[in-house]
Amino acid sequence: MDRFIAQLDKKTGADLDRFVDALGAFFHTAFEAYLKERGETWDVEKVGYPIDFLVAGYDGGGVGHIREVLIPGPEVGDFQIDTTTGGTMWRGQTDVVSRLLNGVDWAGLDTGDPLPDDLTERLQKLAYVPLEPITVEDAVDYATFLVRTTIDMQRFSDGTVAHPGLVPGCGGPIHSLVVERSFVRWASPSTRRHWVQPGP
Repeated sequence: MDRFIAQLDKKTGADLDRFVDALGAFFHTAFEAYLKERGETWDVEKVGYPIDFLVAGYDGGGVGHIREVLIPGPEVGDFQIDTTTGGTMWRGQTDVVSRLLNGVDWAGLDTGDPLPDDLTERLQKLAYVPLEPITVEDAVDYATFLVRTTIDMQRFSDGTVAHPGLVPGCGGPIHSLVVERSFVRWASPSTRRHWVQPGP
């Protein structure tokens, strides 16, 4: 990542779409070179994408967006969640968050046999209704809560009965980054309400 940032010009770094395109091209080229050096290939249809970036930034109209950059490809996705509509999204080991917020882990229920429509409808009603709108401080607390809960659940469990032996992939300090139109700032997890401006 340091190599990528070092070669960015100011114009590309300041424009969300140009930044995303440059990020995708840089890491796709690096990944292809890595595979070529080892004489290997990568089939995303079989094993998925090994690298996944979520990039937050603002467009020319001042609306914040999240773009997902998948390597190799690069494949770029634009989510319906933005600063005009709000919402949450997550990646990685999401079973704990999904079960907590939705009342059920839909991926964990995927046994190959479809659930009856009436049961699916009843299960969907278990989902919590998120507070909207939400302040920046509450958003930081909410994100920290979801990550902390995942860390603790993985600490005190060994997967599920259906899928035992889950490797804990969450842990360590939790860092929250607030992306605003004018600048980016760290929300320090140790002092919770103390904003820390990142260095250059």
